Amino acid sequence: MLALPETPILATRNFSSRMAAVRAQQGRRGEAEKGGRQVEFRADLRCMVCSHFLGEVSGVRAGRTNVSIRKFVAGPHYGGPAHGAPTRCDKCNGHLYLDEVELMRGFASTEEAAAA
Repeated sequence: MLALPETPILATRNFSSRMAAVRAQQGRRGEAEKGGRQVEFRADLRCMVCSHFLGEVSGVRAGRTNVSIRKFVAGPHYGGPAHGAPTRCDKCNGHLYLDEVELMRGFASTEEAAAA
């Protein structure tokens, strides 16, 4: 009976070097999202269903998916609760979206500021 090696040597070397490169790239991307530049934004909050203008939100985006809304200023015809940013339209209960997003300025994270 012919005995085959459990893992071919060439394939193991190529695979492990490729995986090391992928891990290094993912690590750099993760560091940039965790402590990288943050961007302040301002946007109008509107309903997807009836296009009702609810107000204006402002906040900070760090990375690709980490967004925090810091302030909500109600529009002239907003009739919902006065505290916190709304999650649904106060007229038709529709989903909301950010319209006319403006990136205001970027600022370094506290770690970068302390290093400088």
